[in-house]
Amino acid sequence: MADNYLEKKMEEHRRGGSSIHPRTISPLGTPKGSVCLALSFRRIFITGVDANPEAGAAVVKAFGNAGCDVAFVYTDLNAGRRLAQNTSTRHYPTDTKAALEHFVMTKGEPDMTVEIDGEGATMRTAEGDYRLSGTSEEIADTMLTLSLASAGALRARLIH
Repeated sequence: MADNYLEKKMEEHRRGGSSIHPRTISPLGTPKGSVCLALSFRRIFITGVDANPEAGAAVVKAFGNAGCDVAFVYTDLNAGRRLAQNTSTRHYPTDTKAALEHFVMTKGEPDMTVEIDGEGATMRTAEGDYRLSGTSEEIADTMLTLSLASAGALRARLIH
C-alpha cells in the first residue's frame, strides 16, 4: 500500500502537479502583503480599570491585539476574566502592589505602565510620562501611536 502511494506521488510530481499549496500566510503569521509594525513596548502593566472600565478595556484590547504581554488589575472578577479571555491577556483581581510583584517575577519589569482614572489615563515609560484624555478608543489609539513612535522611528516591514 505504501509503495503504491509513493508511486502515485512520484508520477504526480513528474507531471508537474503538486498537492502543495502556495503559502498565503507569512512565517510571522500575517497575511501576505500586510505591514507588520514593531512596538517598542512589549510588556504592559495596566491599573485603574475599575475607575473607567470602558477605557481600561479599550487599552487592554489594543495592546493585547498588538501582541504585547499585557497584565491588568481589575477587581470585578467576572468582567476581568471575560476581558482576559477575549484578549489573551493576564487578569489580576488583587491589589496593584501584589499584581506588579507577580508580573515582574514572571515577565520582568514592564516596559510601560498605564494608570487609568475617571478622566483619562497616564502612560509611564522610561522616556517620560504622557497624560491622555478623550474617548476610550482615542486613548487606546494614542497610546499605540506613542508606543510606535517612541523607539525613534517607525519600523515597518512588508511581508511578501
